[in-house]
Formats: sequence, C-alpha cells, structure tokens
Amino acid sequence: MAFLGLLLCLLLHQTFAELEVFAPSPQRVLNGFTVVLPCTFSVHKLHFDPKYLAILWSFQGRQILVYDNKGITKDPRVTFDVEATKNGNASLAVANVTLSDGGTYSCLVVYSPERIEKDIILEVQVRPVIIFPNQTVRKERENTLLCVAVGFFPQDIKITWTLDGKIQNNSIIQEPVKNKDGTCNVTSSVTFTMRPPLEAKTLSCRVHHTSLHEPLQEDLKLIYEEETPSEIIVACCVLVLMLIIIIAGVLWWKRKRGRKDKGPFTVRDIEGPPKLIDGEEATLYYTVDTCPENLCVTWLIRSAGQVQEIQTSQMRGHSEEGESLLDKSYVIKSQREGHQNLSSLRFIPHMERHKDVTFLCRGVSSQHNDEKTFHCKTIYGEIFLLYDMMDNVIMLLFLTIVSL
Repeated sequence: MAFLGLLLCLLLHQTFAELEVFAPSPQRVLNGFTVVLPCTFSVHKLHFDPKYLAILWSFQGRQILVYDNKGITKDPRVTFDVEATKNGNASLAVANVTLSDGGTYSCLVVYSPERIEKDIILEVQVRPVIIFPNQTVRKERENTLLCVAVGFFPQDIKITWTLDGKIQNNSIIQEPVKNKDGTCNVTSSVTFTMRPPLEAKTLSCRVHHTSLHEPLQEDLKLIYEEETPSEIIVACCVLVLMLIIIIAGVLWWKRKRGRKDKGPFTVRDIEGPPKLIDGEEATLYYTVDTCPENLCVTWLIRSAGQVQEIQTSQMRGHSEEGESLLDKSYVIKSQREGHQNLSSLRFIPHMERHKDVTFLCRGVSSQHNDEKTFHCKTIYGEIFLLYDMMDNVIMLLFLTIVSL
C-alpha cells in the first residue's frame, strides 16, 4: 500500500506541475557597476517542493552557477540568493562588470520533470570623456580645433559643434580607434575663421552616446593669440633650415649618383724594368686612375699553366749581413692618392724560377673588373752584364775615334 501511495504522489506531481520562466533581455550596465540579471519562475502546482528544483547559470557556454537540493557551486564574482528561490526568484548578480563580461547569459530552471532555459544578453557600456588638445585661435586666419572623445563603448557615437549656441555644419569626425582594453577613441574637428567684431565667443563640443542619459557637453572658451615678431623669426629660421637640408640632400644625391655613373676605371699596363737580371731586385707597378672606393687589387703568378695568388704574408727583407730575399719572397705595397691607386710588387728574379713566368694583377670593383699581365720572357745572368759593359766600352771608344 505504501508503494501505491508513493506512485500516486509522483503521478499527481507530474500531472499537475506546470513551469514558467521569465528573463527579460537585453540588459545594460555601465562599466565598473554591479548588474542583476533577472530570471524569475513560477510553478503551478498544489504544493511546491524545493527538492525538485534545480537552477543553472552559464555565460557564453561556460557554467558559472549550479544550485540544486545538494547545495550550490558558483564563480566567485557572482552572487545568488538561495532563499529567494522559494519565491520564484533565480536572478544572478555580477559585481564590478568589465567589457569582457558582456555577452549571452543562460538561465536554466528545472522543476522535475520540466526544464526551461532563457537567454539574456548583457550589454556593457562605457561613458566617453571629452578632451580639448588646443584652445587658442588667431584673428583673421582659418583655425581648426579638435574635440576628442576617449574611452567609450560601444563604438557608435555622434559629435556636434556649436559656436555661441549656433550649430557648426563644417565639422568632420574621423573613424573610431580601438584601445587595448576594448574601448574606443574618436576625434572631431571644426574649422572656422575669426573675423571682427571679436566678441567673447564660446565653442562647445557635444557628444551623443548610448551610455549617456543626455548628451555630454564641454564648453571651450576661445583664447585669441596674436602673431609676435619672434614667432615670425622662428618660422623663417625653420624654413631656411629646411631649405638648407633639402639643398644638401640634393647635392649629396647628385654626388653619389655621379660616382656610380663614372663607369669603368682606367688601368695602365704593368710597368717594370726593361731587363730582369738574375739576383737583382725588380719592382712591378700597377696603376689605376679614376679608382672606385671599393677597388680590390690582387697579385697572382702563373707558371706551367697554374695560377696562384701571391700572399702578402710572405714579406721578407735584406739583413745587414747581406742576406737576400728567398726565392718565394714577395713584397706587395698599395697606396691611394685621391682617385689614383698604385700597387707594387717587389721581388728578386731567379733564372730557374721566373723564366717564362707571368705576373698578373687583378683589379675588382662592384662596377668593373680588369686584369693586366707582365711576362718574364728572359732573365739575364751576370755574364750578360759583363758583355753589356764591354759593348758599352767599345762603343765609347768608337765614338771617340770618329770624333778625332
């Protein structure tokens, strides 16, 4: 009999229970305030039993509160009145609202076996603040003044200008700029010319925004500024300085372009002694005219079909005891005078090593490459020097006899 009684109670509960939920949307709140998201319910039943009731709140799909006959779990920033549920109030309070709290909240009321869910859209608003970057105007000149509305949300906004209560139709408003915190800034400008009679005039900037119950207006008392001789002098000095900078830039550009347009540099043939004497020091000269700044000169030696670079690290000199340079010793020197570059190679010719050897000097720059050669066809020995001296003596005697 007890089981039949319990079954009858459940059937009566399911038969006569009727749930209704009310959650008006959207809801609006100012940034930094506390908002109460309204959610009420009613159960049309002979007897309301809280053990069949469960309430769940979620934000953007994330659960932030659960209340049932086992207790309550919730986010620390929200407040929920458990006692109010007995009177059909399931509202949720969110404290210290920020822009990130705006969005869709869901209120789910369960009274077993029925369940109803309602969505509430929360719109967070931030009131604008007016800033005037400048307030001075000049007589008989076109003046432009700015009005900046900063830190507002949502983005839609309207700005109007009035001069002594008269609306100015030549104002311009720029596109809003978003800040890192999600709020916006926008700048509006108005242009006008102050003409006599110059009476005390009041310029007003009026901002219309959904966060305001009435338009926000700030008045700007115009300050008249006369042009002083010192300002004119400063302006002239600035203009002269800018002109000097422009002229210097043009000259520098022309000079740089002229250097680039010089074309290939001029290279002379390698100069050397008319005769190479075995064991007697000789010097070769490589001269470059109109030399570019990025010229790189390299000396090489070609022997038996192989080309090797002559390294400057192989420099050695004569000792006081008469020690001569080694066969593989070379001295390379380079010097630059103006647009001319002179590179020299000093060495001691040897019959066995340098006969039929060719020296190469290679000049490389970003605009042009060039290479000159010097061929050591013959290396004369000491006997040749003796014969040469004898020829000179005989020739001198012959000329003497002829003159007599």
